[in-house]
Amino acid sequence: MISLVNNRVAIVIHILYNVIMYRYVKFDDIEKDKWNGCVHYAHNGNVYGYYWYLKAAIKEWDAIVEDDYESVMPIFNRALSTEEYNLLPSLGPYSVNVLNKTRIESMLELCIENQIASWYPISTAIGNRYLSGYEKKTSMRSIVHVGKGYDSLASAYSEAAKSSLSEGAPEFMKLVSGIKPERGVDAMRFSPYTQNAMLRIMYNAMHRGIGFSTGAVDSRDERLLALSFYLVSHNSFYELFSFEKTPRPLQNILLDLMIRNHAGKPMKILMYSDPELSKGFGFEEELYSSICIHKNWKNKLKKKLKLTY
Repeated sequence: MISLVNNRVAIVIHILYNVIMYRYVKFDDIEKDKWNGCVHYAHNGNVYGYYWYLKAAIKEWDAIVEDDYESVMPIFNRALSTEEYNLLPSLGPYSVNVLNKTRIESMLELCIENQIASWYPISTAIGNRYLSGYEKKTSMRSIVHVGKGYDSLASAYSEAAKSSLSEGAPEFMKLVSGIKPERGVDAMRFSPYTQNAMLRIMYNAMHRGIGFSTGAVDSRDERLLALSFYLVSHNSFYELFSFEKTPRPLQNILLDLMIRNHAGKPMKILMYSDPELSKGFGFEEELYSSICIHKNWKNKLKKKLKLTY
């Protein structure tokens, strides 16, 4: 009899221990190191989910957390501007576990209940089969895997790109690296908010050794002619922004240099700024989406109140 009771107690403990707990966490209560650990080791991790990046981009957010930070999902505790959304093309949910139907639906349900903003930039790892009930806004980015040798990658260049590169760089052009962030940001003429956010992101990334720029200046007067800034994370190079003062040839040279320098590495390059440029260098187009959670929240409320109109 005692053995039977002990077995039942053990079963109950096992069930309770294995119940997955998802909870809403306010910004001030987020455990930064555990958060970063989850994003870093997540199967679908990316640079946009790190604590430092989010703090630079939007300063404050809340979260959905699974158990001891096995899965995390940043959610917005206020409405975001278009400029802020532009800095966050793809977020969570992030997970070191399998992103299965139960996990995705559980985290999205808490997001719907707690997020203030109407739209959420859903992770590109979440398949459309899990998002069929959501209104979506889609955008396009460009992606190329550079694991092959340079000659193989260059064979995919368009004739126009090859012709531009064969002409070579202008005599007065000088390739440079380590351009001060302020120079690039000033050249882009961002709004004050985006300018400040970009500087925070760039300096944070450089401090961590995962941010770098490739650029070109006029050797006659050191005037900045072109610049691209990238973030490195999760076997990917993420384009933060690109600038060119003169027509296309300089950006062609910089992008070819980027591909040449990293050819043969198990990495990919993600670009957002110029689909026409990247297409000429063998990039493929990839969709990323934001889902409307405000609409789903209203539908859910109607269902609870049994309102059919």
